[in-house]
Amino acid sequence: MDPLVPSAQGDLAWFLFEAKRYSECVETGKAVRGDESALALCHAKLGQRDEALAAAGRAAQSSNPVILGRTATAYAIIGSKDRAEVLLGQMLEQMQQRYICGFNVATVYAALGDKDKAFAWLEKAFVQRSD
Repeated sequence: MDPLVPSAQGDLAWFLFEAKRYSECVETGKAVRGDESALALCHAKLGQRDEALAAAGRAAQSSNPVILGRTATAYAIIGSKDRAEVLLGQMLEQMQQRYICGFNVATVYAALGDKDKAFAWLEKAFVQRSD
């Protein structure tokens, strides 16, 4: 793979996020300007509320349920639970028309502090994907 291809740089931002290297994730995410949900989450984890809100606002324009879930999680982390719940509602509406992995829903409920619903959605995801 070519490490200079924009999609590879976007993947790098997510790898840095998962490694809890949030400052590096922000630098990479700004350079790529792809999936703003990575920036929103990193800024949220760094306690940079205004930057997180700005990135989340851009990411919330997506219809991709994975991006919506990550963005909702960022909103929940910075205390904007009402916005998180709006995006969660959009994801649940999309589920009426298409498959969305329950893991994505579970992560939002976990960030909102609703552990019972988070575990219920993890169980649904497991059942749907086990065969």
